[in-house]
Amino acid sequence: MGLQAKIVYDGGIITVPDAMGSPRSDQLVGTSAEQLCELAGRVCYDSLGTGRDSDAYFKHIVESNHLSVLGHFNFTFTIDALKEKAAYVLSSLLNRPGLFVNVQADGDYLLLTITSSLRVWAEWDLWTSRGCKDNDFVRQKGLSAACYFAPTIFKHLGHTKSLTRQDESAFNNFPDEFQWVSMYLRMGRTASHEQVRHGYRTAISQRSTRYCDESDSEIIEHPLLVKATESVYLPQFVVDALALQLNRLKEVARSSYRDVNSLCSIAAKEAGVDPVTAKKQARGAARGFLRMATETDMIFSASLPQWAHMLRMRLHPAADAEIRELYSMILTELKSSYYSQYFSKFTTVNSPDGIGVVLKETK
Repeated sequence: MGLQAKIVYDGGIITVPDAMGSPRSDQLVGTSAEQLCELAGRVCYDSLGTGRDSDAYFKHIVESNHLSVLGHFNFTFTIDALKEKAAYVLSSLLNRPGLFVNVQADGDYLLLTITSSLRVWAEWDLWTSRGCKDNDFVRQKGLSAACYFAPTIFKHLGHTKSLTRQDESAFNNFPDEFQWVSMYLRMGRTASHEQVRHGYRTAISQRSTRYCDESDSEIIEHPLLVKATESVYLPQFVVDALALQLNRLKEVARSSYRDVNSLCSIAAKEAGVDPVTAKKQARGAARGFLRMATETDMIFSASLPQWAHMLRMRLHPAADAEIRELYSMILTELKSSYYSQYFSKFTTVNSPDGIGVVLKETK
């Protein structure tokens, strides 16, 4: 299937990429926020269409305390605070990962515009700073919004009482810079290491080689390798030798992975490890034999300004050719999204190195 970039959420309905398969009728059940978080979790374990239903899935997420998937859905709301009490309100918001506050003066009040993920409110007590005053009004308003968007998730977190559902239109009247887009990305592992370095105003859920069987996973060859094996400028015997080496490497890596996986699984079970843990441990040991070009996929969510920043970095002539090709697809998706106007100034031209394209930004 090669490189892929597909929008899964831009504020409308959730779109499930074909590469992830199809959910059962009892999966991806709930609000758009909950479907996005569930899809992000299932890409990690290749579990769409298998395993738990939606309710049991979120119960397990809460019980295991793996709440990173809740970082994919972000929403914005406002709070009016008297200026003399603003410091008290702001102190409860300080130093919380995934929460962003803009402040505007309005007479005797400060208007606080707060953008945050569901994860912020699920982990509110975890990140309360020592010495900061916890403003229960702020906490209740944030939890109320979170419960509106993700009632099933916050039911399992125990937040259902004394919370009122809010008018959804109240969350839709903010400028584009407060909006996020979530995308399904497929690439080689090496390129994914570059992608996950973008940690600011992003949420990342990536396929786990410890949980997923990589025995038949594809190899996504670097564009320069592809170009070399198809070259009309190199002697045919050189092209053939390169292709032979690549095929040998694929087979050695794949057979080594399978053998180590099988042997380590047997060893773990003989040591008394339960079958599920033995399977995970064996795959964890065997993944060291995988090629760095082995396919991986992820759900990657980011704010609009962050997508623009990544386009400028990853469609630059100095960027690696594989991630440039991926970002050419990402740009196409963003320009067809609900926020297409935001990316209208971005176009592409042929890359100086002859592989793919690079960004051209109009003023």
